[in-house]
Amino acid sequence: MTRIWPFASTLAGMVILAACGDVSPPDAGESDADSETLVAALARPDPGSCPPPQYAYNEDEFGPRTDPLVIAPALSAIAATDQTNLAVTTLGGGQVCQDASWLLNLGDGQMLQGNRFLALPWGAFEAFGTFLFDRSGGGQVVETGEMPAFSPSAQRLAAIQITQSGFGGLENFVVWRVDQVGLAELHRLPDGLGANWPWHDYDDFRIEGWEGETCVNISAARFVDPAAPRDAFFATENAGWNIAKGSCP
Repeated sequence: MTRIWPFASTLAGMVILAACGDVSPPDAGESDADSETLVAALARPDPGSCPPPQYAYNEDEFGPRTDPLVIAPALSAIAATDQTNLAVTTLGGGQVCQDASWLLNLGDGQMLQGNRFLALPWGAFEAFGTFLFDRSGGGQVVETGEMPAFSPSAQRLAAIQITQSGFGGLENFVVWRVDQVGLAELHRLPDGLGANWPWHDYDDFRIEGWEGETCVNISAARFVDPAAPRDAFFATENAGWNIAKGSCP
């Protein structure tokens, strides 16, 4: 069975990065961490200054938007939307922009690894996923589908979203290296969930956690019997991060 990639995966992968707003340099006596915290606190997200979106929301195709996109109050100091763009401030006082013109709703969001990362669930027409904003450096956005999982050292990050519907924003298994600034992709299923994907009988894949820095424990439900106990899978760096039955050694 060949999976058809949905409209959501194409849109979610189109990320616009924009660094905006210079700030004054910190005093000589401030540490880097203190100055970054101060700069981030002074900066305000400004979605109106983001580039125009590549895709505009099509009411003829998807119907009228009945509710405005809402950022959770707890995130209002670092994130804002004008219904067209989503802006998140970086730790250095700039901002990173994401096209939000095609979204219908946003989740509450969660800060990860202190205040460096913001994981923000989203919903769209027959589509769903999670944006992960890396606020280091000039800022970066990656699609993680569901909530990602950091390795014990927090130097690696894994995300999986594999569904029978194919409506997820990721629909893949991805591993990143967490650098001091930015994320570097280490692995992605090379052909997505095409003809070579061996686990078409399963749905709702989840990361159960890392075993050290080189193995990820995963679980999945049988599509024909989702109430049955979930089956165990794992992926190791030594095996090219290929997903196999069983648990991390």
